[in-house]
Amino acid sequence: MTTPGNVSGEYWTDGTPVDFTAWSTPPSERNFTDSCGVTYPSSNDVWKYVSCDQATIKAVACRIPLYVCE
Repeated sequence: MTTPGNVSGEYWTDGTPVDFTAWSTPPSERNFTDSCGVTYPSSNDVWKYVSCDQATIKAVACRIPLYVCE
């Protein structure tokens, strides 16, 4: 398992970078916007791939962000 870092282009809709150290419990009031500018609600549909606190992002497609542990 690796410790995630900041990924370019991954920001909350309020402009702050996504904090990958706490993304297993995303703030419910925020939405996730991917590098293509598509916004996803911070719901189980988006975050269901998170299975541990420290994860790495695997962007298999810009509109389908997958969050997996390694």
